[in-house]
Amino acid sequence: MKVIYKKQLEDQDLEGFDFDKEMKNLMNKLFSNSNPASQLENMLKYGFNFGNQSISGINDLLKQIRKKKLEEMRKNLSGTHEEEKNKIDKVKDTEMSDVMTKIPQQVSELEEKLSSSDVDKQGIEERIDELLKELSERKEMLSDVSSKNFNQAIQQFKEYDSSKGFMSEEAKQLFEELLKNFQDINRLGEFLRKHPYGFKEGEPLNLQEAIDTIDRFEKLEELEEKLKKGEIYDIPPELIKELLDNEEYKSFSTLHKILEVLKNSGFFVMRGNSVILTPRGVRKIGEKVLKDIFVSVRKERFIGSHSSKKKGNYELDYEDRKKWEFGDNINIDIFSSLKNAIMNKRFDMETGKIELSPDDFEIFKMKHFSRVSSALLIDTSWSMSWGGKFECAKKVAIALHSLISSFFPKDTLYIIGFFTVAMEIKPSELPSIELNMNDPFTNMQDALRLARKLLKRHPAEEKEIIMITDGQPTAYCVGSRVFVEWPIMGCSPNAMRETMKEVEEATKENITINIFMVEDNPQVQKFVEEVVRINKGRAFFTTPENLGKYVLLDFVQRRKKLIR
Repeated sequence: MKVIYKKQLEDQDLEGFDFDKEMKNLMNKLFSNSNPASQLENMLKYGFNFGNQSISGINDLLKQIRKKKLEEMRKNLSGTHEEEKNKIDKVKDTEMSDVMTKIPQQVSELEEKLSSSDVDKQGIEERIDELLKELSERKEMLSDVSSKNFNQAIQQFKEYDSSKGFMSEEAKQLFEELLKNFQDINRLGEFLRKHPYGFKEGEPLNLQEAIDTIDRFEKLEELEEKLKKGEIYDIPPELIKELLDNEEYKSFSTLHKILEVLKNSGFFVMRGNSVILTPRGVRKIGEKVLKDIFVSVRKERFIGSHSSKKKGNYELDYEDRKKWEFGDNINIDIFSSLKNAIMNKRFDMETGKIELSPDDFEIFKMKHFSRVSSALLIDTSWSMSWGGKFECAKKVAIALHSLISSFFPKDTLYIIGFFTVAMEIKPSELPSIELNMNDPFTNMQDALRLARKLLKRHPAEEKEIIMITDGQPTAYCVGSRVFVEWPIMGCSPNAMRETMKEVEEATKENITINIFMVEDNPQVQKFVEEVVRINKGRAFFTTPENLGKYVLLDFVQRRKKLIR
């Protein structure tokens, strides 16, 4: 696959490596694994090398974010909030001081005027009463104000200013400053309620510094949340540059571009922290494994249907014709036949009629082919984890599916995984299937029974079961119940008996059973020999490394033997 990357990586030093070349290497590395989606998930989580650049994983970025958050939490925002709240008391005390000074002073001045004989004593006394009433009202309104409830205190000062007006110019200026910063102070208080721990060290910041700290901290929290959810596409590299160091910015910018190429490739879909392989990605794995196994085999040697001289299914070959002979099917090529009649001078120019003779007839040749239905049975019990056996078996399954879907499209392949029970595996699920590590039993009987059931769906001329395993049966089913049985004296007699019944049923249905054994011990050999004796199939004892060559080359060679 050729990956072409046309966009430039802005603000990034890419000297020292070729992005296109490294992207191609990365793709090859991913698809050398039978589960590239899982491998990509791990790379995104733990980081990887890309050329001469080290790409930080999500875990590393989260670690850096936590470090930056701790730095912000060491700043004293609690002190800032207390200082802002205390300004309420300062406004209150300043105003109260002026009220308690100015109004009594006015009262005192008016009382002095009462000693004069030429004044309006009644009017002065009424004014004194008004001032004393105002003093009482102002004292009452100011006494109710408390810094403990900032929002309520601001509202009380608004009412005080509206109904009475500030007597102190300093108090009025302080109050106007509080009104101006009201939203920021409230935001600071709400932030501290959500984060009751930290933000208490050192000298208190001023309000603007505190708001800047909140902005950074909330951006760090947002970035942390997006990384935890796997929303890497939604994170602009500029945000990394703003919050983390320059090296992390360079790393993340490259990662962003890599993910863009992977997304556009159509091989992967990211859903949160999960990477899902698309059908196109599954085909890509099959092609890669197939290429590795058949590296020395020419592609055209096994393209198409399985040729056969056996009568049965056939299709017309419109590229190849022949003269009709007695006994041939009448698949006439009308244009070639009319042309032959004209060339043999059996065309009447006056009437426009053409007289056809049997010698003029040309027919399309027929290609007979055999449809083959196969069931691939893979042992997924825990013992297959030893020596890389399961990984090799999984690659074989992917390659065989790719081989059949690409070169033998008329064939059918079912894939079955078996441990204590057997289950059908869809081709799209192949890369992600895992071993049953807590399940040591092997139910070949259930696998063979399921294979027979699936193969009955297709009336193919050839039916076969391909079994990849490293042991012998140790579990079996009776009705809907499952029984497990540890080997006694080297074998599990009941499981063996029930499995052989299924072998006999498959033999009656003309289903060939071929066993590929990746373990070699005397007891296993006895089991395999008994299956071969009953079914007349074949058995191969091989290593995990050679398993693919044995299975796939045998599959192709058997198709060649269909030519009779």
